[in-house]
Formats: sequence, C-alpha cells, structure tokens
Amino acid sequence: MGISGIGTPTNGPRQGALAVGVTSDPPAPPTAASQGDSLTTGSAPAAPPPANLASLSSLPRTTDTEDGTPADPINMVFLGSRAQLQQAFSGNGWQSADKLSLSSALEMVWAFVTGKPYRAAPVSSLYLGSSDKHKEDLAFEREDGKTVNMRDHVRFWDTGKKTAGGQEIWVASASQDVGIEWNKVDYFTGPTHRISPFVDQERDTVAREMVKNGIEDLGAWQRGAMVSTNGEGDPYYTDGKVAVLQAPAEPAPSAESLPASARSLLSRFRSTVEGLFSRL
Repeated sequence: MGISGIGTPTNGPRQGALAVGVTSDPPAPPTAASQGDSLTTGSAPAAPPPANLASLSSLPRTTDTEDGTPADPINMVFLGSRAQLQQAFSGNGWQSADKLSLSSALEMVWAFVTGKPYRAAPVSSLYLGSSDKHKEDLAFEREDGKTVNMRDHVRFWDTGKKTAGGQEIWVASASQDVGIEWNKVDYFTGPTHRISPFVDQERDTVAREMVKNGIEDLGAWQRGAMVSTNGEGDPYYTDGKVAVLQAPAEPAPSAESLPASARSLLSRFRSTVEGLFSRL
C-alpha cells in the first residue's frame, strides 16, 4: 500500500473559534439531500482494504449516534496495543478526554459560560455500529485555543481483531471542533460542539502528531470520496482516505522482565535440562 498523501493538509484553512448565536457558516461543501444522507463524489474509486486489514472489509464508513444516526466519518486505522496508542498521544498538548458524566458535563458547561479552558473535556459518545452499541474505547484531545470551544480530537475503537502478525486493530474518527452551537437535530439537547467540514485536514493533523511519537505512517486505504452530515447536522466532506498507522512491533519478553517466581522456575528447568544432557 503506497503513500497516498496522508499528513499533508488538503482541504482548506483550519476554522477559527465560533460564538454561539452569532456564527456564520464556514465555507460549505456540496450538501447531501438530508441529515444523515451521504453522496459519493470525486474520481478516486473505493478499494478493498489492504491484505493486512482484510478483516475490516465490512467496516462502516461512519460512526453512529446512540439512536443510529450516521455521525462522524471513520478516517483512521491504528495497528498496535492500547499502551502504544496511549503513548502515541503523550506530550504536545494532547490529553485523554474525561469520561462523560454529570460532573464532567457541568464542568464543561461552566468552562463554556466563563470562557475558560477545560483541557480534558469529555467527548460525546459515538458508536461503532449502532446495533451492538460499541462506544469509543479511548479519546484524545488538544485544545486549539484558550477556551473549551475549539479543539483537535479523535476517538478510537478496539475492533477486537488482529493482523496476521498479531497486532491489535483499532479504528478511529478524527474531527476538529471549531465552536459551540445549539444542536440543530435535537433542539432540546442544548449546546454542542460544531465540527469543521474539513475532516481530512484533522485526520492528517492527528496522523502527523502520532508519527512524531514514533508511529509509522503506512499510507492510506481509499474508500471513495463522500459528502455528508454528522449526528448534529454539521456538513463535512472527505476524500475518502483512511490513514493507516502502525506501532513498532513489541519485543518478546526477556527472562529479566519476568516475575521472580517465573525466573526461578525457568532457572530450575534450565538446570534440569542441562543435567540431563550432561549425562548423555
């Protein structure tokens, strides 16, 4: 799978912070017929997954909200362990997002009202397949300004699958929050973050940040360009590339890394074997 442009901004300028009630729409891509509909466009044809990701052949194009509404696009794949994924977001301002709870929700509202940052603000729950309600396993974020309104963020799901080489397969959805708005789909939900329509640019930003921490960029899996809206009704468009990133293979544990009891057992076994061979 060759390098396909991941890591290079492609979709226009990053959006500035937007204020509730006085936002003007960002440059809008062509819109789908209605909320949740999608429209494939462009000349890049969709392709099957590369051989090491064959198990993802039925991967949906988007995440879902809890009620099954199509949400943000799936635009990244990570090969590696949970610990390696967490390490990939250490430093450079990135933090794990707090779990969504009454306490964290109230703290986020307070940050919004006072105009203060909340660097570990929770993300709304999205699901990998609405039928099994698989909520994101990990989420990371980096505030892009001085308030809670604007941030880079990415959600990851453990697919439960592994490559032929034994690496865990994770999928992810990266998008940039550019302001706070009233939910256009469910008015009674209240204020929510608004995403930039340039989701490819955020995918590339997150990929570059991971590469800085030792993750290898394997290029992209082309799934076909798409125009759609997310669960809050925000429009977005994508060139259809799914960034594929891989952590270095983890070394096999050495005898020195084993617990003392295991080392003692291994030593006795070695002595027994050596004793048997010495009698031959």
